[in-house]
Amino acid sequence: MQTLYQVQGISSDHPYNLRNLGERTGIGGTRVRRTGEASRENRTRPTTIQDYDNEFIGRLVNFYPAYEVEEFLEYHFSKTDFKPELWLKHLEYEIITNKVFDKKETENFKKLIIGWVSKRKEDIGVTLNKEFNIGNKYNIKWQDDQTNLIELVYALIESGVIKYNKKKDVVNAFSEFFNFKIPNPNQTLNAIKRRNSDNPTILLDKLKDGFINYLNKDE
Repeated sequence: MQTLYQVQGISSDHPYNLRNLGERTGIGGTRVRRTGEASRENRTRPTTIQDYDNEFIGRLVNFYPAYEVEEFLEYHFSKTDFKPELWLKHLEYEIITNKVFDKKETENFKKLIIGWVSKRKEDIGVTLNKEFNIGNKYNIKWQDDQTNLIELVYALIESGVIKYNKKKDVVNAFSEFFNFKIPNPNQTLNAIKRRNSDNPTILLDKLKDGFINYLNKDE
């Protein structure tokens, strides 16, 4: 099953979801019998991502007012299982290049989509270049174990002090930032949840003590 778009009855029943095309798509055809008579023939083939692309495009060019297309794009962008940069590439090279957008009546939609893609690419570029890759630039490395890194990441997530689309994106960002691989974050998080209730926040307590000691030092 494709993972680019949200589909009715699979993810939710949100009005922006695409129609569920099922596992097979019908293809009509005409068959000429030996008698010379023509008959309508109903055949099917496996549903492809191109079928969902066409469904997506059909929705894109039918918004009124046209600028509401940005909300539609934002919805699918925020829900996709694809990496953000790959989803934008698909939109840029497979969707916008469709001949539907060569028509004058779809000109405004094309402009809005291109503008939205440019803005999103810029946002992602800022995040990747200025935040996620800074660890590589300055050779910053995580010196503790994986468990304590996950404790830190989820403490930031659940406290609401950082903005994100998906929790796994935050985990991956910290992994890149500190040049430290986290092979199974969910398993590690579950291990933290099973800690003794008397000492559930080992790293956070360590950070607090270290910072208090720093503040109490004579300068």
